[in-house]
Amino acid sequence: MTLDRMLERAGQSCPDKIAVQTIRRRLTYNELNDQVSALANSLLNLGIGRGDRVAMLLPKSIEAMIAFFAVIRAGGVIAPINMRLKADTLLANFSQLDPFAVIADPLYLPLLQKFFQKSQPKGRIILTEANKNQDYLSFEKLIEKESTSSPELDLNEKDVAYLNYTSGTTGIPKGAITTHGNLFWNTKGAVDLLKLNGEDVHLCMFPIYAHPHEIFCRPVYLSGTIILLDSMYPKTIARAIQEFGVTTVMAVPPFFKSLFPLCKSKEFDFSSLRIPESGGVYSSEEFCREFEDVFGVRFLPVWGSTETTGVALATPPEGEYTIGSLGKPCTGYEVKVLGTGGREVDINETGELVISGPGVVEGYFNLPEETEATFHHGAWYTGDMVRQDELGFYHFLGRRSGLMKVAGLKVYPLEVENALMQHPDVEEAAVISLPDALRGEVPRAFVVPKADAKLEVKELRAFCREQLADYKVPSRIEIHSELPKTETGKVSHAELARVALSELADDEIKSIERRVASVDSKLLELLNARVELMQRVAKLHGKMDQPLYSSLRGDDVIARVIGENKGPIYDEAVEEIFKKILSLDLMINR
Repeated sequence: MTLDRMLERAGQSCPDKIAVQTIRRRLTYNELNDQVSALANSLLNLGIGRGDRVAMLLPKSIEAMIAFFAVIRAGGVIAPINMRLKADTLLANFSQLDPFAVIADPLYLPLLQKFFQKSQPKGRIILTEANKNQDYLSFEKLIEKESTSSPELDLNEKDVAYLNYTSGTTGIPKGAITTHGNLFWNTKGAVDLLKLNGEDVHLCMFPIYAHPHEIFCRPVYLSGTIILLDSMYPKTIARAIQEFGVTTVMAVPPFFKSLFPLCKSKEFDFSSLRIPESGGVYSSEEFCREFEDVFGVRFLPVWGSTETTGVALATPPEGEYTIGSLGKPCTGYEVKVLGTGGREVDINETGELVISGPGVVEGYFNLPEETEATFHHGAWYTGDMVRQDELGFYHFLGRRSGLMKVAGLKVYPLEVENALMQHPDVEEAAVISLPDALRGEVPRAFVVPKADAKLEVKELRAFCREQLADYKVPSRIEIHSELPKTETGKVSHAELARVALSELADDEIKSIERRVASVDSKLLELLNARVELMQRVAKLHGKMDQPLYSSLRGDDVIARVIGENKGPIYDEAVEEIFKKILSLDLMINR
């Protein structure tokens, strides 16, 4: 089934059902189909040909959804662009893409004038928001003036629907060639395993340029409702979940964690949420348990990638599962774990995750060498190291290439190192990934200055901001006289990571010790306050012969206290504190 056919089917079966909803606007499936057809007809009248590419620079909006489906309905290939990329990367992206047109928000017009029009003067620019500039085409007017009849094009599952861009090892984005068949099988696989249905209300928190089909395809396939929000403010999200009865949310773990306080406070109603799906960042077993304690539903880690057209492994919402795992393969995906020499490894043995099936793309647009490096005989070699447990669930152990994901966004250490090496006073640079509670992972950089050069961390950070997207800038930059080397003379990233992780552990220990000292200080204040109160009670009682603390014996009190001091580590300090309390009571009672 083609993506276009999915939308037509939803329009025929549920014409008056809400297809997409924002805070200020909504469209039914009938209205959505009409506007998609009108824009598709306008694109055809402008001369778009089968397979012509159209770049999209839009916020998460109804216009983005219309553009996505309209380009595909016109037989074109939609290519959402990451607006956060640096100028030179965007220029390379446009040059490689060579788009027939660009559909953009007016906010990005200066960027397009500088990096798109100069290199491709014949390229068409279509602006949204009732553009009044006569030099450019108006998105709204293109829809208004054309027929709402669907163009008669014989699209099939082998046709390319869109280029799903992902970061390249050198920083230049790679466009995964995604067909209608890839989209159908990926959608069907996720729907089957996650047990989604037509009554679900979907909220996907991923950016519009990262897997946009994850926002649109499942709801359209099921004739469900899509909620579009271009905000990460927790109360805005919580209010939307409550107001629209959102049942399924796709987001990274830090996003879900930001909702914990709101759920605990009972300020908002989250009872409609039944499919909390999380990918892009590793979800630990501890986090999964904490989520389930707070929300009362199973947390569902998934594994997906651009090359597999999205989610390929997922945790089932009911039945047997291993908490903290990546889940099991979705329908249509075949998964292998390969070790040295390409052999399949045994249960609980570590190997590389290799995925094949109709949801896996054929390669990268105009990048044959990159395609040949990771695609072999219809299978994609992910570079992720995993193991499979006895129940068939897969566990993520790390990434072979050192690729990190910062809040779900891919960052390659080599790209950051190359940026640092462009600084005229940097002799050597190395970048490693370190765990981060908020973003999952963050890059840390180590640099060696050239002889007689004076480097400042502040200056290096500013330099990085000029070269890299904000999420790729190292969280910390350290300046060293030399870096550790391996026997072959290469920088030992492993040794840098070992030392950095040890420092993190030391910092955490010191932080905990400071917290313990703070707690002890507060306990001492409470004990002193208690002594004063007991002295006042003793004065009020005079010489009345009765215990002031408790009718229980001292050892009974201690036993009860220790019984409440649960955990794998027994803390003798607790017992000592309560012994002191009891001794004070005895002194006061004399």
